[in-house]
Amino acid sequence: MTDELYYLKHDPSKSQHLMEAYDPAKDETHVMAFKHGYGNGRVFFFALGHDIVALENPAFQETMRRGGYNHPDNYNSLFGLETTA
Repeated sequence: MTDELYYLKHDPSKSQHLMEAYDPAKDETHVMAFKHGYGNGRVFFFALGHDIVALENPAFQETMRRGGYNHPDNYNSLFGLETTA
């Protein structure tokens, strides 16, 4: 999927990065999706989805579905992440 990159300013020590994108023009890697706790809740951020082409993309829709299914018992397995004790 092709979309514009946003350059995020956030504290990486408080977030678990879920997805990255490489910008060859700047030779930089940028976080495109992350999750973190907020109070008693959880936050999922996904930087893509700026036009109808992106919104209709099945991979985009699946990422949003998984992000909305942000439950600690299954979240990591949905994104293929290793769990740590």
